[in-house]
Amino acid sequence: MSTLSFPLPRKISPGVLDHVKQARVNAHCCAIWKAGRDGGRQDTFIGLIDSTDWAFYLAPCFGIDADDVKRIFTGVDKVTTARRISIGDFPGDTDVKSNSTSSSDARMVAIKKSVLDTAYGAGNVCYAELDPVKGFDGQSHKSLYRWITNSKRTLGIEGTVTWDKLLGFAIQKDKDGYYIRFASTLNEHPGQMGESPTFVRRQVAQQVYILCCIPWGTKMVDATNPNREPRDLPKAWSRLVETVLARDLRLALLSRGNIQSRGEGQISRMTRFTDAAMGVASLDTGVVLV
Repeated sequence: MSTLSFPLPRKISPGVLDHVKQARVNAHCCAIWKAGRDGGRQDTFIGLIDSTDWAFYLAPCFGIDADDVKRIFTGVDKVTTARRISIGDFPGDTDVKSNSTSSSDARMVAIKKSVLDTAYGAGNVCYAELDPVKGFDGQSHKSLYRWITNSKRTLGIEGTVTWDKLLGFAIQKDKDGYYIRFASTLNEHPGQMGESPTFVRRQVAQQVYILCCIPWGTKMVDATNPNREPRDLPKAWSRLVETVLARDLRLALLSRGNIQSRGEGQISRMTRFTDAAMGVASLDTGVVLV
């Protein structure tokens, strides 16, 4: 069966579901998640979805200060530096920081890389170089992509994972609990670049008049909402992500809602969750996978 092409349809019709029903979280990524949960970690996980085979990848994401990068990688070219940072190929006594997405009450927390190596296993955390001004902004998913492409043997990946075929999400904790957030520039533009949309634009019919009063027909116009985060996954796709993560990471979905991140003016879609092992019934996502 041929893969879906961009822009992707906003709704998951039965025909579209035939393409995505094999969606799974990568087995090694599931093991990383379980190691963190079993160890009591509450770290942000950043996630990518490969739209060619609907494999989900996720890993805890931390940042390293630009000054530390200059000190550790003096004389190393930029490409090699970025690769080594992404897979954590730097000393264990380096201070690294979270969070990779900023909830309304988020704050930077420093921790030694060696602590994360113990919790998750060496090479199982992805790292981003922090921008001195913007921090993680725009870097987390790029860093996870580098981590994936440089961890293919561990992840059991055959073939190529293509940057401009990916969708993005994140898993985080704030003062009210854990949630899945569905915002990424990858969900707005393929590869975070250009004007072409990742999903077919949402449109509505607008009445057309002649002489300002005679109805003549309708035309389709973009139904943009300035209060909504344009990087969000459409509703049907966010429900698909809920379904796959709940099944493979053993999550119980508690409630859907909105979140406004620190420093951002728009509202982003999110879903709160807890561990399915606690016996909490999950939401009816409306998406059936086999």
